[in-house]
Amino acid sequence: MPTLETVARREKRYRIWRHLSILKYPVLSIFQRRRFHAFCIDTPKSGTHSIAGLFEQNFRAAHEPQAYFLIKLIHDLKNGNIDERAIARFFRTRDKDLWLDLESSHFNSYFVHILVREFPKARFILTIRDCYSWLDSWFNHQLSRSALKGSSIWKLGRDIYYRPKKVIYTAEEKVLKENGLYPLDGYLSFWREHNARVLHYVPPQRLLVVRTKEIRQSVKKLSNFLNVSAVSLQSKNAHLYKARQKFGLLKLIDRNFLEHKVHLHCRDLMKRFFPEIRSLDDTVEGIVKTLVLVAYLCVLGT
Repeated sequence: MPTLETVARREKRYRIWRHLSILKYPVLSIFQRRRFHAFCIDTPKSGTHSIAGLFEQNFRAAHEPQAYFLIKLIHDLKNGNIDERAIARFFRTRDKDLWLDLESSHFNSYFVHILVREFPKARFILTIRDCYSWLDSWFNHQLSRSALKGSSIWKLGRDIYYRPKKVIYTAEEKVLKENGLYPLDGYLSFWREHNARVLHYVPPQRLLVVRTKEIRQSVKKLSNFLNVSAVSLQSKNAHLYKARQKFGLLKLIDRNFLEHKVHLHCRDLMKRFFPEIRSLDDTVEGIVKTLVLVAYLCVLGT
């Protein structure tokens, strides 16, 4: 697993290649025209794999291209090691190199205000997942994989995303600490800020919001938004990269504590995009649990 230092060395080499590769841009712009130009942005585990999968067969689409470089770029931005003009140059040159119709990557949320400005014809897709199922999915994702070394570039990315300035675990978060996870404040504040940033900077006429669980049903909406045929999208790929294993960690956190944190960080966006979900009980998992309990009580009563 590469470290920040090794990624920095790779980035220097790539910088040379990137500037040479833009010589192909005049050819691409004439003989390989874009069908559209779009960015899909979300929180991790919310649909970027699936959106890329919908388009990748018939369009130039990629999921998280050059992820290592983008993590380093976010790190440099947050630490004041790079200014926005340099970031804008990076994305303009990178765009000519990759020449994608669709880039699907949660990393781009940190640069969405630059992307909106630098690519005025580009459109944006925000795939949004309710904070309860997102939290549960991310726990499953992290726990089903080996622990990352402290120097890993992926560990750096997670720290940037989820690590609060002061890491303090309450008694209710003991299970998170024991499993090498971050406090709830880190995850839920990230969920709010990541989604809110896209909603704030992208003009409404250039933005399509799709709920993660409705990606398959939104194929027609996506095709109309990007002015392509719906049959050109691969609906069979609408839900890729499902969890390897489910750990049920969310149920081990004190319910009142969990609901308090959700209300503190996420309630406004949840009301706006998931008005039917007022608590964990209203999620699919909560409804299934209730139905199972009702069925069990019915059996006992017969």
